[in-house]
Amino acid sequence: MIKLSLISSTPSRWEALLTSVEACTLHMGKPTDDSKGIGQFPLIAMDLPGLKPGEIDALRQEFPTAILLGLGTPDDSQVLDRLIEHAAIGVVGSDADRIIQQAIVERAFTRYRTLRDWTQRHDKLLALIARLTRKEQEVFVKSCTYDSAPELANALGISARTVEAHRYNLTRKVDEGSFREWTLALRLALDELAEHGFRANDLLGQRKAPPRRRLKTLGTA
Repeated sequence: MIKLSLISSTPSRWEALLTSVEACTLHMGKPTDDSKGIGQFPLIAMDLPGLKPGEIDALRQEFPTAILLGLGTPDDSQVLDRLIEHAAIGVVGSDADRIIQQAIVERAFTRYRTLRDWTQRHDKLLALIARLTRKEQEVFVKSCTYDSAPELANALGISARTVEAHRYNLTRKVDEGSFREWTLALRLALDELAEHGFRANDLLGQRKAPPRRRLKTLGTA
């Protein structure tokens, strides 16, 4: 079942709409801490009236892989800019037709199911990433782009010897298959993830500059 976190001062205004699309469990407030792990994609719906741009930045920073859904019309136009920057799934306009509102909510639910399936397909890969140190994770991800140790070392600003040491330690944590096979699996997984607006830094909880994507504005009042 879909679990949705609803951040709203008037939750009763949105509950009927959100639960009319599909049976879901509503959690009032921000997601719990167990939603911050690698491979977690919490679904967050939030009231836009009264919301400040910095609050969206802080929420995305705390939950880098969250699926964001806006509710209502923001008081500040910069809020919409932030939602675009942070790859929000869309905005449910207060005065929009009910069918349009439901279509936008359904889009968010579909994204949630798709990413849940992604997590299940790549469960072994995600388990491996979770066992790595922060630096090993960085070396692993960058190895998708740089094959040779010298190239990777130059990109990370460390020595090739240090890169080899991290790769060796990483290989020791692999239960089966070669380092190259796992790197290819990671590259495929990250390519799939990029289709939904997320990158490697988001997956690892190291979000930097937000991706630029077009916001679905159907139903915005």
